[in-house]
Amino acid sequence: MVVLKNFTLSSAVHATRNGLSFYNKLTIIKLKQTWSFRINDKEVFTCNAGRLGENFGYWIPGNALIRVRTFKIFDWTLAENLPEQAKEVIYNSMVYDQLWTNNNNWDELNNTSTKSSFPNLGYCVEHKSDGYFMPALAMAGMGLTDFKFEVQASHQNGATDKQFGLCFGKKDIDNTYVFTIASDGSYEIGKFINGDWTSIYKGDAGAIYKNDYSTNTLSIEQADGKWFFHVNDQLAYILFSNPAG
Repeated sequence: MVVLKNFTLSSAVHATRNGLSFYNKLTIIKLKQTWSFRINDKEVFTCNAGRLGENFGYWIPGNALIRVRTFKIFDWTLAENLPEQAKEVIYNSMVYDQLWTNNNNWDELNNTSTKSSFPNLGYCVEHKSDGYFMPALAMAGMGLTDFKFEVQASHQNGATDKQFGLCFGKKDIDNTYVFTIASDGSYEIGKFINGDWTSIYKGDAGAIYKNDYSTNTLSIEQADGKWFFHVNDQLAYILFSNPAG
């Protein structure tokens, strides 16, 4: 065996914490003469690309049980030979908060209306009154043009028709856009302008996991002047104009 990179501890790896195991996404990308090695969409190593054999698969160590969730192979030669064909996007991770601890100074409250804390490897938020609670991070100065952001969250208890999810383009609590789902299978895209609510689109999505404690992944992607809204990797809606414009 020829070692390209010695074993290195990396913050990109979702490590086992308190006896809980987490999935990790490993990606190897060959573009022209360069290999890019990525962990959970974060590039950790590059090197000159050598010649490959014809077999692709898994590496499983001794005395270990490994569960594999997905396996994908993409042909990147389409990028040059068939430019009109759809392609897998390469993402560079700008912010990756695993929410094990409060490294990004999310709001932690304990009052009559809201309790938010990090009790067990996650940001747990209970809103006990009417209205809504909307913590957010400032992304100023990152120079993002086309981008994707996502959240993984689960409904723990309470009303099943109350929606939760993402806020984006937020100026303040009265001026923001939202993409939300409910555990009854519904979703909605809308906006608050000066405190007035406007629904952009709402519907039902079979991709939504409805059971309490089931994790749903919501993502919003901006590309080529369009917004793409996904639930659990299934496209729910496309906006052909920038809602934050």
